[in-house]
Amino acid sequence: MRRSWLLLACALSCTGQISGPIPAPVDPAVLDGPRTCRPVSAPMRALTARQYDVVVEDLLGDTTRPAQVLERPSSETRFDNHADWVGMDEVRLRFYLKTAETLANAAVTRQGTLFPCARPPAAEEEACIGQILDTFGRRAMRRTLNADERTSLLTVFRTVRALPTATYDEALSAVLQVVLQSPQFLYVTEVGASVTGAARPTSKLEPLEVATKLSLFLWGSVPDTALLDAAEQGRLSTVEDVTRETRRLLADPRARTGYLHFADQWLEVDALGAVNKNTTLFPLWTAALATASRTELETFAADSFTGGKTYSQLLTDRATTLTAPLAAAYGVSAADQVLPAGRAGVLTRVAWLSTHAHPEQTSPTLRGKSIRTRMLCEDIAPPPPGVNVMLPNVTGPATLRQRLAAHMLAGSSCYSCHVLMDPLGFGLEGFDAMGVARTTESGGLPIDSTGEITVGNAATSFANAAELSQRLAESPASNRCYLTQVYRYAQGRTEGSKDRCHLDAAFTSLGPTASLQDVAVAVTTSDAFLFRESLP
Repeated sequence: MRRSWLLLACALSCTGQISGPIPAPVDPAVLDGPRTCRPVSAPMRALTARQYDVVVEDLLGDTTRPAQVLERPSSETRFDNHADWVGMDEVRLRFYLKTAETLANAAVTRQGTLFPCARPPAAEEEACIGQILDTFGRRAMRRTLNADERTSLLTVFRTVRALPTATYDEALSAVLQVVLQSPQFLYVTEVGASVTGAARPTSKLEPLEVATKLSLFLWGSVPDTALLDAAEQGRLSTVEDVTRETRRLLADPRARTGYLHFADQWLEVDALGAVNKNTTLFPLWTAALATASRTELETFAADSFTGGKTYSQLLTDRATTLTAPLAAAYGVSAADQVLPAGRAGVLTRVAWLSTHAHPEQTSPTLRGKSIRTRMLCEDIAPPPPGVNVMLPNVTGPATLRQRLAAHMLAGSSCYSCHVLMDPLGFGLEGFDAMGVARTTESGGLPIDSTGEITVGNAATSFANAAELSQRLAESPASNRCYLTQVYRYAQGRTEGSKDRCHLDAAFTSLGPTASLQDVAVAVTTSDAFLFRESLP
């Protein structure tokens, strides 16, 4: 019976436009200054699995994380919120239909704590539904519902409530399901209002569009009531307005979770759950240690972000929080709460080192590739078809470094990529495949942790992991890459040629002591965040 109600509800509610009415053109006089960079695209995208889980917890108090069953793709250049990752297919459609029903039915059992009214007298039922649409519905749709939407949803309620034996709870569940299945809830659009007199076809995002973009970027969730109020009351239209609201959102505890949505993917720590190690070679490695190491790295990254630290400090600080097993892996006391000498920042933590290594041995190539792609923003092409990726045998005892050198020299197709990765990864050879410090390889051969960072025609040498981290922290290319990664995540796409001007402007605006939060503000107040190329 409920399925038939749901189909009826969908038929009654699927009206109107995803983005609402077409906004009026914006007079250029209301803008904060001339637009010097070309406008960029803003593709429509769906909520990611992470966002969906956070949003339903935020709206309905549901902590079951239902979207964990959905695939979460990853790559060196794309975050899981990129438009070309998040599409609609039969699997997702079935998930949304089933999950909406489950979430709605569960919410009805807790309606007294979730909504402003619960199980009202018969004469007040529709008034109560109206209050729910004004609160839950407004946040779910990221704006006040228009008259047609309210009428449609009230019709759903009346139709289901009029069925024989149907209860108020069942009719409320039907309304909630329609909202949770609506494209206005599931999709994020940026249309904007056309800027009259602009040199190129440009649209300025509507305040409510900015509100949604801000909250999804900084919190991974929908706007709160205060942000919606600011947007609907004309207090989210200027750069100063956006700066104020960005700072407010950053001061909220939800910014910590939002940053980890970004940082987990940037550092690839979200892959740690699939990491295995040979426990004969690495007896300290356990599932509990893996979990503790991820928690340690996430805590450090989130503390750095919320505590006003800089990108340089993210790469060089030694502050930590240790459990006994993790302290044993680091060779320190759990009471120390500081990394031992020779370790610094995110790259020398067990979570990062173990993720970027093989089950039985280290991998300067994997570690170097991650640094090259994630911290220098340079793509590495996959091995050409048919190339032999196995390391060659070397006469006599040889370190992994020596075997990789032989592999690079075995053919030009190997050399061109390995020369970009391996010299970076060599700096981390002082840590084994699970991240424990070492001075020799198996067989007693001494470790050589020297290497170099090449950017264009310039090369900077380093002696060990701590120096590698320091050189990256000082590198303009690495600092700009961090900004680029934040920009990619905020925009939900990989940058193109038009984005370089916007990135230049944002990078120029940041001084040498800019915090990680300052980088976020530079992105949210950029033209690329607030304007878009007009739709044809």
